[in-house]
Amino acid sequence: MVGCATAPPRLSRGCATLADADILIAGAGAAGLSLAWALTRPGQPPRSITLIDRDDKRANDRTWCFWERGDNPFEEIVYRRWADLRFVTAAGRSVDLDLRGHVYKMIRGSDFYAHLRQRLEGVPGVRWVQAGIEDVTESGEQAAIHLADGRTLTARWAFTSLPMVKAVPPGRIWLWQDFVGWTVRVDQPVFDPRRATLMDFRVPQAVETRFVYVLPLSAREALVEHTLFGAERLPVAAHEAALDAYVRGVLGLERFDILDREHGAIPMTDAPPPRPGGAVVAIGTAGGASKPSTGYTFRRIQAQTGAIARNLAAGRPPLAGFAYGPRRFGWYDRALLNVLALGRRPGARVFEDLFTRLPAGDVLDFLSETASVGQELRVLAAGAPLPFMTAMADVFARTLRGSAGGRR
Repeated sequence: MVGCATAPPRLSRGCATLADADILIAGAGAAGLSLAWALTRPGQPPRSITLIDRDDKRANDRTWCFWERGDNPFEEIVYRRWADLRFVTAAGRSVDLDLRGHVYKMIRGSDFYAHLRQRLEGVPGVRWVQAGIEDVTESGEQAAIHLADGRTLTARWAFTSLPMVKAVPPGRIWLWQDFVGWTVRVDQPVFDPRRATLMDFRVPQAVETRFVYVLPLSAREALVEHTLFGAERLPVAAHEAALDAYVRGVLGLERFDILDREHGAIPMTDAPPPRPGGAVVAIGTAGGASKPSTGYTFRRIQAQTGAIARNLAAGRPPLAGFAYGPRRFGWYDRALLNVLALGRRPGARVFEDLFTRLPAGDVLDFLSETASVGQELRVLAAGAPLPFMTAMADVFARTLRGSAGGRR
């Protein structure tokens, strides 16, 4: 094909044909932009890279939160940090969390998009295309992305973060982390910007696990988000009714303005992600980057895309040898999903067991899959043993049945 643009990277429209590239990236969200950045860092070989997204990626359409010790490569765009967190039980007991050096951080979508666009601006070989995507296919060692306007782009590799289709193999579990958030503003300084609420279970519990978190942005503004872990998503109106009841009844705010709204859903599943076997590779949530037991994704995306860049530079398959942590943590994730999905213990009690009996730093290290043996044993001992032992036995049984079915 004939190339349509050699200008510095920017979203372009109306081009009839597009040159082939070494790498195509379908979706310019957190995963796509992180991969493009990883592939253009010092030490990486020169490549032609084309990013495709239907949006211009300028709206503040989401936020990413995560905990860590120390700094990260995007420290300059961290919007807020909280070194003080609290956990509130369903009975109203408030627990100050001992984070042991962890800091909870927020990055806004608009800041991340602008920052990555600036980093990629002027990098030779990087091109942006604003267009809808119909399909991503492969044939042998060539990938193709078919655009909504009829054009087709081809490359050796295509990396896609397009939303994953719900597909649950026998014996596996799929829950949704479904959420609606409001950024609220009040006239009086009622929030403590230094202190956030990680989980507050003072909301009606149904079949699902439901909680609210509160992230103060200033003394008068906060992001208040209603979240559930459940098999079915909740209508937005039901989320908003729960938020309104929480803001008025629990926070005691009768008068407030809603500045922004956000709504999303993250799959929490032990179903294996698509495995690379050809020229198309799934990344981000679509590629299994969301932690099955928590839904946290941002830091795992950085690990995933960094591994892809290193492998490609060394001539290896994109995800060769890559793992987020020791394999046993995957079994822990599966056990927790089993407990929540089958109601072996209420989710509010599960998290209360962890955050009221242990230093939160131990729990966060465990969830990050970086815990020491001592921390790991303490976390495993903190939960109610019977539901988790039953869940683990069920996980093993499901795995054996699934393996047997796969051999038939």
